[in-house]
Amino acid sequence: MKRRIIVVILAILMMATTVITLTASANNHYSTLSFSSESYEGVWRSYTHSNIQWFATVSSPSSPTGATFNITLFRREDGSSVGTRNGLTRNGVVMQNWNGAGSGERRFYYTKSNDGRIISSPSVVTSSSSTPYSHTMG
Repeated sequence: MKRRIIVVILAILMMATTVITLTASANNHYSTLSFSSESYEGVWRSYTHSNIQWFATVSSPSSPTGATFNITLFRREDGSSVGTRNGLTRNGVVMQNWNGAGSGERRFYYTKSNDGRIISSPSVVTSSSSTPYSHTMG
C-alpha cells in the first residue's frame, strides 16, 4: 500500500513538472482581427521567447479572388522591423513564423490594398517558443 502511494505521488509530481515545463517553453496571446483600411496596427504584446508565430483563420468574403494582405512584426525597443510576410490569403488559414525575432514587446502591423474590403478573424493566436517554428501556410 505504501509503495502504491509513493508511485502515485511520483506520477503526480512528474505530471506537474511536465505542465510547468510546457508553460515555461511557450506563451500565447489571443485576440480578434477586423480592419478595412489600408493598414492596421495591433497592440504591443510581451513575448518571452525569440521565435514568434501568428495563426488565424481569416475571412474577407467580398474581396476579389487572389486578393492578399501582409503582416509586419515590429520591435518596441528600437522600432525596427523583424520582417514582413507578403501575399497572405484573405480567405483561409494563415500561419506565419518569425524565428529569431528576440524576446520583448512586439506588435503586428497589417497592410492591404485600399479596396475598402474587411479582413477579419474571430480568433488570432500569437505565441512565442524557445524552439524555432517550422511550418507556414497561407
